[in-house]
Amino acid sequence: MKGPDDLLRGTPPRRARSFGASRLLGDRFGRLSPELATTILAVGAVPLSVFTQVPAWGIFLGWSAASLFPTRAPATQTLRVLILCLTFGGVCGAVMLLLQDLAFSLAAPGTPPWLCSVAILIPLNPLMLFVARSPAFASVPGIFIGFSTAAALGSGAEHFGWGDAASVAVAGILSNCIGVGISRLFTVLTVREGMLEVPVPRRDKSVEIKVDLR
Repeated sequence: MKGPDDLLRGTPPRRARSFGASRLLGDRFGRLSPELATTILAVGAVPLSVFTQVPAWGIFLGWSAASLFPTRAPATQTLRVLILCLTFGGVCGAVMLLLQDLAFSLAAPGTPPWLCSVAILIPLNPLMLFVARSPAFASVPGIFIGFSTAAALGSGAEHFGWGDAASVAVAGILSNCIGVGISRLFTVLTVREGMLEVPVPRRDKSVEIKVDLR
């Protein structure tokens, strides 16, 4: 009767994956590795935010919104929908701050500011979700990331006017759109000939899924 050692002795060794420096730098087709491309783009986003006078975290939030969009959609459609959603969300965030300031000025003395925020969000949140049903605004994360960016930029202000709302909306939308552009650049640097390499957990192989980059 064969023991465990006898059974293992005839088993061919499994090929190990290579995680050396060459794999991290890229491949023979000229693609950068995701680790290297992400590092370069993330580091470059910091001075870019200083140059454009927008928050770096807003750029990263826009990048995140792009990564949550279905990758099978054509790139032109993806960019159009994301920009519309981020713009709509940024405008909604600025409008919420305006209405919150107005509600607080009309509220009874001693009313907590968060109660005014809740009163504005109750109708505004369903409105954003209703608009997201339209194919032109098909990215719910994009809408709420744009909304959150603008709302975070304007939070803490004692008085919020129309000029403040316009500044917050423009800064939030611009930072998010820069993040979408960086996400597109990441795809160009890491994807070869319209193909996206996706690892398969079995047998240490990979398959290729077509992605339309037009």
